[in-house]
Amino acid sequence: MSQDLTPSSAIATPPTLTKGTQGSTGYSVQDLKDSGRVNIMWTVDQFVTTGASEALLTVTESRDGAATTTFTSKTITSGKRLRITSLAITLYTGGTTPAISRVFVKIRANTAGATSASSPLQYTIGAGLAAAAKSVTTIFEDFPDGIELVGNGTVSLGFTVQSIDWVTTTNTPVVSLSVFAFEY
Repeated sequence: MSQDLTPSSAIATPPTLTKGTQGSTGYSVQDLKDSGRVNIMWTVDQFVTTGASEALLTVTESRDGAATTTFTSKTITSGKRLRITSLAITLYTGGTTPAISRVFVKIRANTAGATSASSPLQYTIGAGLAAAAKSVTTIFEDFPDGIELVGNGTVSLGFTVQSIDWVTTTNTPVVSLSVFAFEY
């Protein structure tokens, strides 16, 4: 005895999803968060610390490989989600008499306007440098589920640096930062 495996009802045809367009419904082998995704790279190249107090960094933004702008406070695109997936920090000794240095890079956010060095803290990463000329330290941090912020036209974020062992001209650590993110 054989079984008829043909369905008796009509098969639903899923809607067409186009790569690069974020659909609100549909079937896909591509995560919906990946359609309409804009890759973002934020970088700071060799910022020489200028004091022991916390200061906003000027960050260069690149979207899908093209440098677009710089910012100290970045407003998240309205109606989009920003997901930070990882970051890397490279520090090296600067100044005429390098000493043991501790440097902290922080992510700060503000839900009601521009980010400042006193905005709510979202994340901190710290690193130390040896008391020797030409010392270099690189730290990489991965966020498997990402750090996400939802844009509504006012939510912003920024990055700060604090070099608590800074001394005028003699101990001035140099910071480079790379942040990997995307909006969807």
